[in-house]
Parts: sequence; structure tokens; C-alpha cells
Amino acid sequence: REGTLTVSEGVRLTTLKEFEARDDGKKASKKRRVEPGTQSLRRCSRCSKAGHNARTCIKDAQDTVD
Repeated sequence: REGTLTVSEGVRLTTLKEFEARDDGKKASKKRRVEPGTQSLRRCSRCSKAGHNARTCIKDAQDTVD
């Protein structure tokens, strides 16, 4: 995007930013800011506990034993 920015285009872009909208009409996604060096805590999609994933979930192993 090169060139000059007109006043009307600047007002339009500012309005879009204030309402968290995008040019194509979709709502802008909010990105979480994570401090450098910290890891996000992933959760299992089966049991919602942290520290493992659905492939290694012990709940799955317990269900198949029954």
C-alpha cells in the first residue's frame, strides 16, 4: 500500500479501528499478547485438563477398558 493518504481515507481507517472492523466487513480478531519466554498452557480436548493432549489422554484409555 503505497501513496498518499487522504483525510477522508484516514477518517475511515480510524473509524474501522475504533469499532474493531476490517475493510472486508468481518470483525477483527483480538490477538492475545503473551510475554516473551512464557509458554501458553495447552489443554486436552477430551478432558480439558492441562499437561497432555487428546492423543495421550488417560481418560481415553479408561473408557476403552470398560
